[in-house]
Formats: sequence, C-alpha cells, structure tokens
Amino acid sequence: MSSAKWHPNTGQWGIFGTAAGSEARERRDRYGTHDNRAGSDIRNMEDQIQDSMGGLQDQLDSYTGSGGFIDRQKSIRDTKIKQTYDTGMRSIGANQSSFVDSIASQRGKSDLAYSGSTTRREKLGLNEYNDQRKDTSTNLQLNMEESRLSAEKEELDVVSNIRDKMNNLLSTWYQTTEKGLVEEGQFKALKEELDNYGGT
Repeated sequence: MSSAKWHPNTGQWGIFGTAAGSEARERRDRYGTHDNRAGSDIRNMEDQIQDSMGGLQDQLDSYTGSGGFIDRQKSIRDTKIKQTYDTGMRSIGANQSSFVDSIASQRGKSDLAYSGSTTRREKLGLNEYNDQRKDTSTNLQLNMEESRLSAEKEELDVVSNIRDKMNNLLSTWYQTTEKGLVEEGQFKALKEELDNYGGT
C-alpha cells in the first residue's frame, strides 16, 4: 500500500511528512534534487570537495604554520645576516686593535713635537671605527627587517593562492548544484583559517 498522501495545500500527491519525505526534503534542500542517484553523485562530489579543502589546509599549514617552510626559509636568511654582522664586527675590532697598537708604538718612538699629531690621528681613527660599527649595526637592522617583510609577502602570496583554489572549488560546486557549499567540516576549518589573514 502506497504511503503517498494527498496534500490539499499543494494539490499534489506526495510522501512528505513521512521519514522518506523528510529525506527527500533534505536531499532537495542540500543537493537541489529528489532523485536518489543524482543526490548520491552530488554527495560524492561534496565529499571530494571537502577532501580537497582539507588538502588545501594541509598545504597552507605546511607553508605558514609554526616551523613551516616560510619560517625555515626566514631562519636561514636571518642566520646568514647575523653571521655577516658578527664577521664584520670582529673584523672592525681586529683592525682597531692593530691601529691602537700602531699608534702606541709611534707615540713611544716620537718626540714631544709629534705627540699632538699622533693624538689627532688616533682620535680620527677611533671615530672611523665607531662609525663602521654603527653602519654595520644599521645594516643588520635593515637586513633583518627586509627578511621579515619578505616572509610576510611569501605568506600573503601563499594565502592568496590557497584562497583562489578554494574559490575555484566553490565555483565548481555552485555550477553543479546552483547552491552554496554548506559551511562545515574541512571547508569551514579552511575558511576560518584564511579569514584570520583577512582579505576575501
């Protein structure tokens, strides 16, 4: 015996109101179809898209997460910058030490008539080494800032690329179902993470 009932409000026979009817409504609301086979195909597509969203999140985390690719690249750059700074400072220190020894030697050999000239040369030389230290420190700060900005740009580029791929998946879903993808599961997690970076 059929479970279909006459609905005077719609003027149609149907199974709405039964458990099967509830499933049909859910299929219609979520996938835009009452057909079981079509609904199954769309459900499979939704699963695939959700899996792809998960893959995008893994990719995002591998680049932008703590200890990810961008962090490691920045760490390498920063280490090289600091090594250059340390080498420069040691070189300045060694040159200054040699200079001071040279001045002391000259002062010991010179008579009083040349002591004023030696003192002026010493003062000028020490000022020059101090200036070299300041320049080296300034270069350190500039290079570290450049490294930081480079990491930020790399992060923004990755986020933009992932967002484009996510939007392409959403566009494919919409073209098939004429509905927006329900914001849940891996899609929701990815969207929330991307939203933390701003943009649209």
